[in-house]
Amino acid sequence: FYGAPWFVVPPLWALMSLSGFGLYQIGHDCGHGSVFTNRKANHILGQIAFLPCIHPMSQWIYGHNGLHQRFTSCLKRDLAFHPRSPERYLRMSTPEKLAHRLFWSAAGAGPYYLVKMWMQGLILNPAPLTRARRDIVFTILAGTGVCSGFLFLKWTHTFSAWAVASTFVLCFAVPFFLLNVIMGATVYLHHIHPDILWKSESSWDSEYGQVRSTTNYVAPAWLNFFAHNIFLHVPHHVHPGIPFYNLPAAFLHLKSRGLTQERGSLWRDYVESTRQCKLFDS
Repeated sequence: FYGAPWFVVPPLWALMSLSGFGLYQIGHDCGHGSVFTNRKANHILGQIAFLPCIHPMSQWIYGHNGLHQRFTSCLKRDLAFHPRSPERYLRMSTPEKLAHRLFWSAAGAGPYYLVKMWMQGLILNPAPLTRARRDIVFTILAGTGVCSGFLFLKWTHTFSAWAVASTFVLCFAVPFFLLNVIMGATVYLHHIHPDILWKSESSWDSEYGQVRSTTNYVAPAWLNFFAHNIFLHVPHHVHPGIPFYNLPAAFLHLKSRGLTQERGSLWRDYVESTRQCKLFDS
């Protein structure tokens, strides 16, 4: 990157972030136990696939499988893009209100995922499990080690602090932030829409969470190459053990029985949802 023609850098950023997204989907399936029949093999491959995304496997399983997947769109349970009530918003401080406005805007998917789902959900607040804390430490050490080693090699070749700092920003920071943008927008599209209501535990049930508050989109072929069919999201929530290559068949099976359908343009829905969805009616 450093010293490369400027016009090749953005395409490389896009390729790196999309490749990280694709690896995340492999780790995601491993976390649901749908790649191998052996649990240990799923964990090992999943952690390897998650490493470029800096996602600790056991911590992710605790939050994703135990909270999001189990209690999708249930207030005070599902933490992925959990909305706020008008009353809660009014009690926020000015910085909290500004952050909320950013997070729930069209530009907010990346910052939200980075701060709320990655930093707070995966790194800073370990689950009450030894293996979760172990995987967090391992992931941080591995990521720091690879980054530091790469930057040290850059230093030995250039002896330039500017070259090292530029390499860190260009090769690590920007692609990682763009990965968070893709991840955040994907999670948002899966479960946030003006037609999707978040319900309290007393009125929520599993059928509503897994089918009625989850979306399907037919993603463009170039995006689906990396997404591994995850935008056909209802069948995944109905049975998380379905591997990604069987999601299209599962979707058609549910659709033929009138249990689900695909939405229109994911791009148009994202813009429209971020325009309308700011707070939920309490």
